[in-house]
Amino acid sequence: MCIRDRFNNSDSHGNIVANTIRDSIPKGVDYEIIKIDLCNYRLHVNVTPHVTKMQVGDGQYVDVKEEVRDGIIYINGQQAGIAISASGLTKALEAAKAQGADVINMSNGVSDSMGNALRDEFARLRDAGIVVVVAAGNDGKYGASYPARYSEELDNVIGVGAPAQYSNYGPGVTLKANGNYKGYQGTSFSAPRVTAAVAALLSRGILPENIRSEILALCNGNYLSDSVVASLGRRGTPSYITRQPPSSYSRKHTVGAGIGGF
Repeated sequence: MCIRDRFNNSDSHGNIVANTIRDSIPKGVDYEIIKIDLCNYRLHVNVTPHVTKMQVGDGQYVDVKEEVRDGIIYINGQQAGIAISASGLTKALEAAKAQGADVINMSNGVSDSMGNALRDEFARLRDAGIVVVVAAGNDGKYGASYPARYSEELDNVIGVGAPAQYSNYGPGVTLKANGNYKGYQGTSFSAPRVTAAVAALLSRGILPENIRSEILALCNGNYLSDSVVASLGRRGTPSYITRQPPSSYSRKHTVGAGIGGF
């Protein structure tokens, strides 16, 4: 089982995701970002080079050369992801929870079979009051990849697409956000915008179980703009926030970021 980040910049993917969150957090929000590096949880396996099919759209595939060296996946010679088991990813998520994460950003996808194996872990995160924001995937196909697909059944999961042809769409895509960040593009960089908004709402005292409905209320259609996210700073309460927090509420929120990356 593996996670693939289909970007040319995958060698620094986790850092770029964390930086996108940092740059998207509204001014005045007290937060801490922790980076969970999935490389520490990967399978140390090797697979000899071979030609395989990669989906690039609905019903569209291209031939690529894939190789795995010590758990690092290479596509056409470029680092493109890691080999990891459901157990390894569960340990990474539990590490984020143990460090006090209130919201976890996952800018990665997993296979459908691995997604099914992870359902119980996402339910445990829900029971712990942790919101999980997940990139919907960049295959340009109908239906988000797992674990974003869990947003259909678990209210603590928010699947995030981008307003672009490469983005997956339909079931499992809760909303869309800007997928461009300093020359990089993908739903990996859409999810951090929503993660920043979640951190801001939590800092206002919005309860985790109400976060998804509040986020959707901020959208124009199903699009959450950067300007709306930026408006969620601590000073003043925008009129579109429907649940007012206690005036004395103040807490630093820990964001589990950079799930994936090298």
